[in-house]
Amino acid sequence: MDEWWDPTLESFLSWYLNARRFDALLVNYLYLSKALTLRPPSCLGILDTHDRFAGRRNMLSSIGIPPEFFHTTEDEERAGIQRADIVVAIKEQEQKYFESLSGNNVVTVPFAEPTRLLPSLAPDAAGYLRIGLLGARNNLNFYNMRRFLDLAVNKVRGHMAPIKFVLAGTMCRDFAQLSVDNGIVELMGPVDDIADFYNAVDVVAVPMEVSSGQKIKIGEALAFGVPLISHAHAFEGYVSSHNLQTCRSFEQMVEACVELSFDRDRLRGLASACHRSAVAQITAAERALDVVIGKVEKNYSREVICVDAERVATDSFLSGHLLSLAHLISTFSKVVFLFDGDLGPAHSSFLTESRAFAQCFATGQINDFAHAEGVGQLSGLNQLLLEHSATRVWLYDPVETNELVRKEIPVGTVRHLSNIAWTGVPATGLVGSLGLDFVIGKATGNPERPDFHIVESFPSQGMDNEKSEAFVRQAFASGPPSAWIVTSRQNKALAQTFAYMLNQERCFERVLLIGGGVTEDQPQSNGSRVLRFSGRKHDKEIFRSRPELVIDLVSRSDPSYLYVAMFEGTDIALWRPALLTETRKQSDGTNSGCPLATLVGAFLDVTRSRGQSPTKGLVTSSLDLSFLYNRLVHTYSGFV
Repeated sequence: MDEWWDPTLESFLSWYLNARRFDALLVNYLYLSKALTLRPPSCLGILDTHDRFAGRRNMLSSIGIPPEFFHTTEDEERAGIQRADIVVAIKEQEQKYFESLSGNNVVTVPFAEPTRLLPSLAPDAAGYLRIGLLGARNNLNFYNMRRFLDLAVNKVRGHMAPIKFVLAGTMCRDFAQLSVDNGIVELMGPVDDIADFYNAVDVVAVPMEVSSGQKIKIGEALAFGVPLISHAHAFEGYVSSHNLQTCRSFEQMVEACVELSFDRDRLRGLASACHRSAVAQITAAERALDVVIGKVEKNYSREVICVDAERVATDSFLSGHLLSLAHLISTFSKVVFLFDGDLGPAHSSFLTESRAFAQCFATGQINDFAHAEGVGQLSGLNQLLLEHSATRVWLYDPVETNELVRKEIPVGTVRHLSNIAWTGVPATGLVGSLGLDFVIGKATGNPERPDFHIVESFPSQGMDNEKSEAFVRQAFASGPPSAWIVTSRQNKALAQTFAYMLNQERCFERVLLIGGGVTEDQPQSNGSRVLRFSGRKHDKEIFRSRPELVIDLVSRSDPSYLYVAMFEGTDIALWRPALLTETRKQSDGTNSGCPLATLVGAFLDVTRSRGQSPTKGLVTSSLDLSFLYNRLVHTYSGFV
């Protein structure tokens, strides 16, 4: 199934799908379905099958055609479609097949061309009915066309019917001799504009009784409004409006061609029926697409931020925090601002900055500028939750929490934490210093008297440098110089390597290893300056060390990220090895990651210079959100 997979494409998608946020990933064809395994959990996976590949080899061999293109087994096809959240079939017959393989959500989205009717074609000067056949050069087209033409040529001669078969497309190369042998078949060859072919024939015939997928040439003929005679198999996936669109055999198709050549008045009715089919096909395709889009929208994660409009207009510090929060959330979710109150000129700057990553609503009056920025009006949070699904609601001041209790939606707040009970939240020096933080909790109790229970906390990234540096000076001024290595569980081996190297270098009095997978009571070797912390306790002990270097091996979603975030925008050196990675594939398909010499060399440059000389991946004295996005991209798995 993955034989045609390209490792280069995998390297790109692994980076790209995590560098940006996507609502859905649409993959075409089963043999590219491995791409669906690379998407993050929040991204909906859609597989557009286009065709059934299991049994294709047997189908071809049954008519004497050797294996070609792509084919697989039912078990392999089942494994491929199970990688998707939504499977798109191109016709109902294949939808039933895919549903029989898996319980996955299968939707038929048929092919449809927009109508573009041609002007009436003048009759042939010699009185022939010009019947067009279009196709590319492949074995299936040759097999079906040859069988049809052998039958049709004999029938036309026997009835002395005034018919010429006009062939177009690259398949003409296979029928050159047939054209020479008789005067019934003419060859147009490849055409630059497909309209030239449909404008040169009176009727189009599609004789395909053995094939797979949906026949695009049917959709084109319907769109141009040309009378069409088709085999029922070829018309699968389209809306029929005439019996000649669904002939049961080539013999019936040939009989229809002969009858039309002697009764041209029937062409008008056949053309009208084909136009009706085209319109009905467009409607069917649009409805099917609406179903798929609805499923994607249902999968949207939306973070709703409710704020007091007047406070946003008057408190620039709060505005900065809210914009920063929304910017970060937008990397993994859609963001909606709900302003409680009126919007006026004082909100212009906020609306302009948030436009790129958030949708805004207001409960009060909105001015012309807000209208131009696309701000909508709602009666309140209850209406918003009724019309839009919400993953979580952030509140500056808890309002309408009764609805949040009923819907059991997680709640976040942006508040001065002195006013909130600290149930379940680890105390940090950052919160104590600045008194402003993001916390996540849940509204509990009954709707009339809800309680707010905090379950998680993380610091704002919107703090200005002056306040951030004041906090660092206050919290760490008296501690011994140290290096902090903040790691996730999967990067534990790399973090321990760095800790060992720093301990050997002896350029810091202490080395703190913080994060997932770190065992706090692990025995220390003689002379070791490495201290281990899981990040879940011993906060006070951690803050007794004054960091001069922080090495970031953790993603923003990791709880240990707190110990990196507090140094954003400060003059403390912050190194992210992810910026050095050049992920490559080795012959065995595994990640080679960053060359060890490059990594170690950069590591030594950073630890010895303490950020005094420019080093790739080192952040000093500035807040750059692109580095936060970078952390979401890389897993560091290539290092170890």
